[in-house]
Amino acid sequence: MNQKLIILLLLTSFSIFSLPTTRPLAEKEYYQYVQSVRAKNFADKELDRLHQSISNSLARMVETTSSGKAKNAARYNDVTPTVEPVYLQKDKDGKDYYTIELSQGVTGEDYPIYRIWDTRVYIYPGSDKKSLDKVMIQMNTVNTTIPNDNEPLYTKEMRKIINPTPKFAGPPKAEELYKNGVPLWQQENVTDPNIPAEDNSDIFVEFYSDQDTKLKWVDILPIADYKPGLTVKLLDQADMMPFDIQKKIYLTYRDTLREVDSKIKKKVRMIELNERRTLQKMTEFN
Repeated sequence: MNQKLIILLLLTSFSIFSLPTTRPLAEKEYYQYVQSVRAKNFADKELDRLHQSISNSLARMVETTSSGKAKNAARYNDVTPTVEPVYLQKDKDGKDYYTIELSQGVTGEDYPIYRIWDTRVYIYPGSDKKSLDKVMIQMNTVNTTIPNDNEPLYTKEMRKIINPTPKFAGPPKAEELYKNGVPLWQQENVTDPNIPAEDNSDIFVEFYSDQDTKLKWVDILPIADYKPGLTVKLLDQADMMPFDIQKKIYLTYRDTLREVDSKIKKKVRMIELNERRTLQKMTEFN
């Protein structure tokens, strides 16, 4: 009888301390969420709209330059003529790009260790100037460390998030050009709900360091003369990164595009305001 009791106690202890055979519901749902995001190649309608909005703003800037409106504003609006703004520059491969500076500063919360940073974005319009060819987010940092000899040591690093195919489906076409004799206006940056979001899996990150080559504080030109020390792709089936790292790359890209879209829209509004100032200057009659 005692032997049967001992066996029963052993079986009970095994059942208590054994690992569960099924995942908890929260873990299962998170796993399904991760697999769903990866299966969709990080497709997101918001990124499509941001790509389209930035592309539209660039097209309006290019139109202002090509029509001579920017030159006229620089020449006539103020008492003293100013320099005509140049919106598109060319890289060493002869491709047009637009630069927008986002932030630059110093952080000293870990005094006496400082960290200096500079963030800017390079946008390559398509050949038709109505699409995007490439988006590059460049982040330069200088890290200061204090070794045992109390001599400060500076290390320059640079990180780039690059989207070589910033695609968007474009707004749906208006079914009617006119309604009751009144022209219909197509709302900007509205994607067709019947078209799936574009693939973003080819976004990748490049890492540069002083440990490999001497970096400049900030590379003003988008194409550097040195090769990256490390490169990772957002979604690489052969070398899959942890999902939290993938999510961090994606969110950084998305949030940066939100800021770029806001700033470039303000720039376009200023350009259009200068155009109206030119017209006002023309009509300053007695």
